[in-house]
Amino acid sequence: MKSKYWKKKKKFPRNGSKNARLSIQPSISEQVSETVEQTVEKILEEELTAEIEVVNETILEESELGDEAALTELAVYLTEVSKQLDVPVLVKMERKSNNMVAFHLET
Repeated sequence: MKSKYWKKKKKFPRNGSKNARLSIQPSISEQVSETVEQTVEKILEEELTAEIEVVNETILEESELGDEAALTELAVYLTEVSKQLDVPVLVKMERKSNNMVAFHLET
C-alpha cells in the first residue's frame, strides 16, 4: 500500500496545532492477483498429476478372522498407513469395559 501524508504548518503551541492528514491508497494491481491464481492452479494440477501409490489390500472374510485376529489386523493396518504418511507410530491396544477397545497411536 502506498501512503501519502501531508502535514500542515504547526502554529505555536499556545495557539494550537493541527493534526497531520493521512491518505492510504492500495497499490495492488489485478495482475498480481491473477498471477497468484495462476500459480495456485499450476500447483493443484501438479498434485493431481503426481503418481499415486496403489496399495494392494487383501480382503478377508469376516468368518475367517476371530476377534483377536481382526484387532491385530487393524493395528497392523494403522501402522502401515502411518508409515505411508511418513509418521511412524507405535500402535497400542487397550481393552475397556463394555467390550470396547481403544487404539493409542504414539509417535
